[in-house]
Amino acid sequence: MNKDTDIRKLMAATVAAFVISVSWPASAPEAAAPLKVSDYGDLQTAIDAAKEGDTILVDIDTPGAILEKRLTIRGVPGVGTGGVITAGDPLPTAQAAVAIRAGGSGSDLINLRIDGGFFGIRNFPDLSDPAVDVVVRGCTIRAGVAGLLPVGVSGWIIEHNSRPGSEGLQC
Repeated sequence: MNKDTDIRKLMAATVAAFVISVSWPASAPEAAAPLKVSDYGDLQTAIDAAKEGDTILVDIDTPGAILEKRLTIRGVPGVGTGGVITAGDPLPTAQAAVAIRAGGSGSDLINLRIDGGFFGIRNFPDLSDPAVDVVVRGCTIRAGVAGLLPVGVSGWIIEHNSRPGSEGLQC
């Protein structure tokens, strides 16, 4: 064999290996396992421990919380399972079980059971900088005045929620 032919074959094999490695689909990073409220004692501690974009699973009853980062907070799937988020006394969460500040923009609240407070879920009352683009879906909200109070906000998606004992979910 000729030395030039060997070098050409080696170069062709190197180029082919490079093209395959660059075009091969990279595996997507695995999503982090959801944080469980039961591992932290209450929802606020779980929120404080979470990183932006994490999911928190409400698997035990817990006092309410203030949401100041983009998270997904989910109830446990299945009817009558999981924990209930309750408004505390005094109401540190702006008279609601869950109060969302601007840092919580883009959060999803899914399949939660919420009891108590004047409002079940509301944006924190700083109307100069409200939470936007929040999804509230599939929640059962029992609250004194209204289930949701998204005052001065935009882009909230509110769907498939219920407020037992009322004609519909009041906002």
